[in-house]
Amino acid sequence: MGYSCYYLTRNSLTFTAPAMVATASLGLDITSIGVITSIFPLCYGCSKFVSGVVGDVLSPSVMLGGGLIATGLVNIAFGASSTLPLFCMLWAINGILQGFGAPSCAKILTSWFAAKERGTYWGMWNIAHNLGGFAAPILAGTAARTLGWSWGLWAPGIIALVFGSVILLTLKDSPEDRGFGPVEQTKQVVVDPAKSASENEQAVEKQPSLLQNLFQNVLSNPFIWGLAFTYFCVYVVRQVRVSRPETFGATS
Repeated sequence: MGYSCYYLTRNSLTFTAPAMVATASLGLDITSIGVITSIFPLCYGCSKFVSGVVGDVLSPSVMLGGGLIATGLVNIAFGASSTLPLFCMLWAINGILQGFGAPSCAKILTSWFAAKERGTYWGMWNIAHNLGGFAAPILAGTAARTLGWSWGLWAPGIIALVFGSVILLTLKDSPEDRGFGPVEQTKQVVVDPAKSASENEQAVEKQPSLLQNLFQNVLSNPFIWGLAFTYFCVYVVRQVRVSRPETFGATS
């Protein structure tokens, strides 16, 4: 449900844009909307990578809930704005905040569910994409059409604030935080009292740092690059649109 709300605040502008263009006081046209929305994927892509790396040392529940609250506030601020530069700045910030969602969910899923059952629960989590994508046009589009364009951003923003607060208050990073045992045993460096302090320090130092792990095990792994390229192709097919001339106001 939390990640579904990310889709509400991510797609709110898409379904509010027609009402914004129709509002003469804003002075926007389809090109202006294109400028605003073009900033988003660049910020989102960079943030998704960086937040995935940084998320290894931060609380994923705080990232998920805090990011959702922050993107809700950005949507509310967007609905209260009226100039193109401010629209662009806020939507760039929204793209950065949207990158907090998926990496934090991935870490929570791997902490709560073992490898043998992870596919089942990962599939359940993936319903969030469809649920959020289904609800966004209904919520944002209806609110913008009936209450004014600002409510196309405010309604998703308010819902994000509510769900983000619930996540911060209830969601735990791992079963251990709830008093349960870990779902899988992991190798840990154990300090041996029979060894000297220097030997124990060397054992700890053998554990790769965050940056070492990134460059040695992630970026240098050809399978990761192959998977990334495959996912890139999937998104090309997923996002492509066939537009009719009349959609953009052209005449035949």
